[in-house]
Amino acid sequence: MEKGNWGSTIKKEAPLWLFTMLGMYIVTAVLLMLLAFLIYRFQFGEGFTNIAIIAVYIAVNFMGGFFMGKKKKVKKYLLGLVVGVTYFLILVLVSLICNHGLQDFAGNFFTTLAICTGAGTIGGMLS
Repeated sequence: MEKGNWGSTIKKEAPLWLFTMLGMYIVTAVLLMLLAFLIYRFQFGEGFTNIAIIAVYIAVNFMGGFFMGKKKKVKKYLLGLVVGVTYFLILVLVSLICNHGLQDFAGNFFTTLAICTGAGTIGGMLS
């Protein structure tokens, strides 16, 4: 690929990636607010909360991988993987900014990475 094509490719692809990531985080916010309401209303325990958060990660990354696979139609599994990794990296960045470190995130770092990338990859493959 020539040097000039990279710039045009990035300009062409950036809106789709931004739309996908923004959509994924909006869905995440809505699902987590619904979860917070359910926990408040029904007094669910910590075990339920942890499982529900994992389910949100799976659903959102699957949706993002599926959407990108449908839009691009080539190397769908790889696009799903990249969507999952991107989502995870944004989670890490937000955790670093809000908590001034990874202390709350560190125990589940690799598990969360595996969940995000796995769900994104499966979403891309099934699209």
